[in-house]
Amino acid sequence: MKTNNPARKITTIVHPEPSWKSGRNVILLAGVGQFSDAGTTPQVTNNGSIQQWNDQSPFGNHLSQATSGNRPTLVTNAVNGFPTVRFANKWLTRANVLSSGSYSFAFVHRANNSTLGKVLVGGATNRSLIGNTSTLGLLRFVHAGVTYGEAVANDAFAINTWYAIVVTWNHATKLFTCYWAGSPMMTSGKAIPSDYTDTGLQLGTYNDRTPTNADFYIAEFHGWNRCLSQNECFEVDRYFRGKFNLQNFITPQKLVLFVGNSLTYGTTASSGGGTMTGTVYPAVAMTTLTASGFVGLNFGTSGKTGTQFLSEGFYYDGLGGPVRNSVLVYWEITNDLANGASAATTYANVVSFCRSRRGAGFKVIVLTCLPRSTSPTFETNRLAVNANIVANWQTFADELCDVGANATIGAAGSQNNTTYYNADKIHLTDAGYALVAGLVANSVNAL
Repeated sequence: MKTNNPARKITTIVHPEPSWKSGRNVILLAGVGQFSDAGTTPQVTNNGSIQQWNDQSPFGNHLSQATSGNRPTLVTNAVNGFPTVRFANKWLTRANVLSSGSYSFAFVHRANNSTLGKVLVGGATNRSLIGNTSTLGLLRFVHAGVTYGEAVANDAFAINTWYAIVVTWNHATKLFTCYWAGSPMMTSGKAIPSDYTDTGLQLGTYNDRTPTNADFYIAEFHGWNRCLSQNECFEVDRYFRGKFNLQNFITPQKLVLFVGNSLTYGTTASSGGGTMTGTVYPAVAMTTLTASGFVGLNFGTSGKTGTQFLSEGFYYDGLGGPVRNSVLVYWEITNDLANGASAATTYANVVSFCRSRRGAGFKVIVLTCLPRSTSPTFETNRLAVNANIVANWQTFADELCDVGANATIGAAGSQNNTTYYNADKIHLTDAGYALVAGLVANSVNAL
């Protein structure tokens, strides 16, 4: 009998590594590579001090602490059976780890107290940092002593709770973004200076390089010399959640962002300029909202034009998105026109800015332009821009706040009414700002 038994063909399927794993130049795993000296004697004892935490990437970017009193400790069986490193007034550093271009880092963290000055991860050269820097457990970006972005009220860490955090630094845009659960929950409100070259890496606690009474854990840290995509940030978060069985999500606060020129800032208001307090229109508007659960942020900047806002609009996008259901109120026409832009260019700037913010997930409210005493052509151009906005706002915004049609402050010549306008015939009095606040609040309530 003839037997036909050809050899079976075996196919091996090779799954490629996820893209987030490429480009890592620092991998720090609690329980792996901790040494009680300069890399010779492993430290596996619970509560033992760590002089050096060895990088598991091929680059050998080991972090260390030469001073014995400043060394963190190993804590075994801390999260889902895995150990962690405790930084209680302690820190580890290494020079020349982060790229002078874009980079990213991700870590698993638990705060053990809410002491001021807590730093989770920061550059060691110019004191750039991301950390808990308030008793509310908020995150803040700081570079050379200047705060460039901060989380808002309820975007806070609960004490004694584990979280996964991913941070990206885009060198081209000079922008930090912080991701929780794979979503951009905070972005630096303005660009970091172009001379930013903070390539040192520090894990631990410092406040202007002086230890403070902060206490927290880091169970794992990954660093990249590139800016991760949002999808990669989501995949890193998913990896951390699976490994450490993390169930906690930070519930983001719904926001109303007030973006505009000096009228949003509150120039000539009796109090509160640039803040969410006093008599500036954003602060007054928030007190009259019937819609609940919102936190207001004043991003007014004196002298800024629509062209400038358009070029920097992405700064606000990390605070948008469906995860927040946030609102952005945009008011800038007057500076474009006063600086010589045509009515067509000014209108195009408004449309482009608002459409881009809607694309980032914001509900957008657009305001029309008030009169002012400047060039003879200003009023003609103002009316042309306002007419285009009124006719077409539904194509680029979610709600119109037509302050330019208000009989009290929007009609031609209203700038001469000293009850509502300052003597400069550009900015408003408290009464004028209160009127704008009421109109804007009505628009937010209508969404």
